[in-house]
Amino acid sequence: MIKLKHILFEAIVGDKIECDNCTWSWEIKDGGDDLYICHKCGHDNTPQLKKEKEKMIKLKNILSETYIPTVSDVDIIAATIVGEAGGEGYTGMQAVKNVLQNRAKKKGTSPAKEAIRPKQFSMWNKATSGVSVASDFIPKKIQSVIDTYKSHSKWDSAVALAKSNVKDITGGATSYYASGGSQSIDPPYWAKNWTNPIVIGNHTFGN
Repeated sequence: MIKLKHILFEAIVGDKIECDNCTWSWEIKDGGDDLYICHKCGHDNTPQLKKEKEKMIKLKNILSETYIPTVSDVDIIAATIVGEAGGEGYTGMQAVKNVLQNRAKKKGTSPAKEAIRPKQFSMWNKATSGVSVASDFIPKKIQSVIDTYKSHSKWDSAVALAKSNVKDITGGATSYYASGGSQSIDPPYWAKNWTNPIVIGNHTFGN
């Protein structure tokens, strides 16, 4: 039978730590810098709750690798909406927000993090060139891109969309490409096997 204390606290007994591996014990005050490392067999007796907390912190850091904490999430999303679909009208802008929401849901991140993930949305390509992790981002470059869109006639509408969890009109799409207008292209290789693509304005959406 596994003792509860071994699950939650390894073997901390009073003011002593008892090694799970060899049962050797020592007083907490004598543990030194490596409090939970057994002085006899070298086993790591770090409490499981502490280990799980460290894992969650590490996971959070991984999920946040494309996040810029000094720049507003709303501004990042709004700029993406305007930059990608400012000329598409409200429905086209809503569809871009849907893609950000769907990507975030799929990857367990956030719309803002997905918006500035390198090599995903063309409007950010110059500002995120050469970027692979958060520490490589230059906040001034990101903010500079945002500032160029704040005078756009659709900025306020984009901000409203950025703040809302809007209804999905794309059928769960996580990607799109320009299929109409002056910047239209042939379907990219990653879109050729889409089932039931949806055309909204000058963009085709799908998975």
